[in-house]
Amino acid sequence: MRITRRGFRKYASRVIGLVLFAWILARSDLAAIAEQIRSVHVSLYLAAFLLFLPQLWLKAMRWRRLVTKQGGAAMLAVGAAGVNADTAFSSVFFFTRRRH
Repeated sequence: MRITRRGFRKYASRVIGLVLFAWILARSDLAAIAEQIRSVHVSLYLAAFLLFLPQLWLKAMRWRRLVTKQGGAAMLAVGAAGVNADTAFSSVFFFTRRRH
């Protein structure tokens, strides 16, 4: 089995990410992090999540309109991407196809 350059980069970036995460976690005060998580107001967190969903939908429609105006046919697919700062709980992918 031969590993391609692209496959190696993908694998290496994941390993580097895990090592950095472990390094940061080892230097963090886990008790303080747990205390912060316990102090979260669940109702405010839920409200923020429920307000995020329409925002995600509006952004998706904006991008769909932009792609369509440029002559592409946009199909919308929403997929789980884990939690990160940019997309919170999901991300939006557009598959475009040029019209002839």
